[in-house]
Amino acid sequence: MNPIVVRHEHRLDDATARRMAETIAGRMRREFGGTFDWDGDTLRFRRTGASGHVDLGVREVTVRVDLGLLLRPFRSRIEREIHAYLDEHLGTATGQAARPAARRSTSTRSSRSQGTSRSERPK
Repeated sequence: MNPIVVRHEHRLDDATARRMAETIAGRMRREFGGTFDWDGDTLRFRRTGASGHVDLGVREVTVRVDLGLLLRPFRSRIEREIHAYLDEHLGTATGQAARPAARRSTSTRSSRSQGTSRSERPK
């Protein structure tokens, strides 16, 4: 499966961007366990079922998350939470295409199984 990759513009100085990335990693470690470490301007993280990194560019942050088999069903939720966190802490990115809205689950049951059959049953 493809990794989750989220890019978001920012206007933070290097020190502030690093603090924000460490805050994200610390929160993830407290909530989900795992470890993180810096490799230059890249924060790498690993936990059971997921790994990835946060790259701090001059004007853009890129988050990549590789999910293991057990976390794949939560892919869309995890991606939405990454977007929401970055939007909240970095502001809504300008010049980016809008993310697709979350798909709503539609019922696949027949009208008969829902008790709303259109045809009359013989008596």
